[in-house]
Amino acid sequence: MKKLNVIKIFLLLILSICTLESIAQTNSASKQKQSQSQTSSKQKQATSQTAAKTEIKVQDTVFFELPDSANYKNARTYWDELPEFPGGTDSLNKYIAKKTVYPESAIRDKIEGRAFMRFAIEPDGSTSDIQVFIGIRSDLDNECIKTIKEMPKWKPGTTVLRANKGWYRTTTKWMYSIPFTFSLTKSEKGEANIITPK
Repeated sequence: MKKLNVIKIFLLLILSICTLESIAQTNSASKQKQSQSQTSSKQKQATSQTAAKTEIKVQDTVFFELPDSANYKNARTYWDELPEFPGGTDSLNKYIAKKTVYPESAIRDKIEGRAFMRFAIEPDGSTSDIQVFIGIRSDLDNECIKTIKEMPKWKPGTTVLRANKGWYRTTTKWMYSIPFTFSLTKSEKGEANIITPK
């Protein structure tokens, strides 16, 4: 039971780090876009003072105001929505257990263990940038990569960004981590993502 709690804490730590990295990347990209648009607008004004103003409209974008953070008595507010596998976490666990094959070579060599995979969920819900965060052995790691590559599209994660008109929600790329546990015996109750020989 202690192992399970340590693993949960470790996964939460990884997810927190990934979320912070994603927010930092989004913020830097937003700042770059703002500075580019300011430079571009200054150049346009210098070259053509009589040009008519044009307004760019973004379809399906809803702008809104966020409440003052003082109303929350210094509590941190979290506006991002994480990506979600179709059907939720239970469906993800079932998908991994069903689609991941325990390689014959690992069964023959009696190899067991837990691999942690890290990958990106793109704004369109597809998976990319698959990495072996903590591996076991190449045949087991490759099976995990194959399972992630073949995943159906996720509900993409979203974040809140600021524009001149106000705040708006948009889909964004998120990093995600999943453990794969390979066990030659039946799993303990309560553990997820257990792959056993079929």
